[in-house]
Amino acid sequence: MKRNYAAVVIAIVGVISALLLVNTIMSPIPENPPTVMPASNPYPKAISATGIIEGVKDNVDVGTPVPGVVEKEYVEVWQDVSKGDPLFLIDSREIQAQLRVDRAEAKVARAKVIRIQDQLERLMSVEDKRAVSADDIRTKENDVSVAENEYNRISEEVAKNEIMLERLTVRAPMDGTVIQKNVRVGEYLPLDPKEPAIIIGDMRQLQIRADVDEQNAPGVKRDSPAVAFPKNRPDLEIPLAFEKIEPYVMPKKSLTGLSDERVDTRVLQVIYTFEPPQNYTLYIGQQVDVFIGSPEGEE
Repeated sequence: MKRNYAAVVIAIVGVISALLLVNTIMSPIPENPPTVMPASNPYPKAISATGIIEGVKDNVDVGTPVPGVVEKEYVEVWQDVSKGDPLFLIDSREIQAQLRVDRAEAKVARAKVIRIQDQLERLMSVEDKRAVSADDIRTKENDVSVAENEYNRISEEVAKNEIMLERLTVRAPMDGTVIQKNVRVGEYLPLDPKEPAIIIGDMRQLQIRADVDEQNAPGVKRDSPAVAFPKNRPDLEIPLAFEKIEPYVMPKKSLTGLSDERVDTRVLQVIYTFEPPQNYTLYIGQQVDVFIGSPEGEE
């Protein structure tokens, strides 16, 4: 009797446990709310895009005209520069050595021209024309011409190497601020580095470069209102002013990580200017969410 009672109890406990397990498995998983709510579209009908903040004159990637080892650096990040200011110097010892040789050869060539011209003048100053033949004078005139051409050739070599020496000092192509520097003394700088040596941008006024997917490009109008929201700040709405549309639809470079995003997506780039908010600091290179509304009166 006791054995039958224990078996019944065990069976009941097993059934209850099975029911609890099934209930637990079938229960919906509670959704965790996002830490920060994403920015919401403020327009009834709008095109969403991803934007990058940059200087109002576009960021300029500064490279090197020739490969070589960096000998000196003249600027730091956040430093303001004017057009023509030196940024860094490529090792110039080889060009300087060649330039010294060329200048010495130029002096020798110039002295040779003077010597042959003096000989020609003395021949022509002989009063007795029977003492000097016309062939001797013509030969000496040709010698002067050859010497002058040789001097001019070497002078051009000097001028070329002086230009090459000047090019080794890489200078700022515009007024702006050094916003990134990837060059150090002693590093070898190739012609096609993975990242630019120096990036210069105009931080006095910022702009947003919005990437609009090609299928949405026809919906972008010059008079379309637009706003931007910094990442994780859906409460900070920044009004945008249309600046221009760059008509070339190019491959998308900045990916958002969404599962439905294709790596072969092409985008239309739309430029907007804006006034930076007073209570929030924005930096060049920062991503923002952009919403472009339909022009007023357009459905």
